[in-house]
Amino acid sequence: MFTPDGESFMAGGGLVALDQAAPGTLDGCRQAQAQGRVTAVARAQLAAGSRMCVSGADGATTLVTLRQVSSAHAVLDLTVWPERQL
Repeated sequence: MFTPDGESFMAGGGLVALDQAAPGTLDGCRQAQAQGRVTAVARAQLAAGSRMCVSGADGATTLVTLRQVSSAHAVLDLTVWPERQL
């Protein structure tokens, strides 16, 4: 979700922005997360096509792909890997 001021995308469980060369897979997310997580990514770093991996409190890993980002809303694609099913 975006912070109240709309300047950052945040996640309580931690997230990491994927670079363009990183695979958008569970293993790609795990490798990126092993290098370090943050709680927010600045809106200035986000554009259509940006990808982030989000860690949920329940152990799930989610790949978030931004399709559109505006001041009023964001259109996202989500791929969720539940921890219990892995």
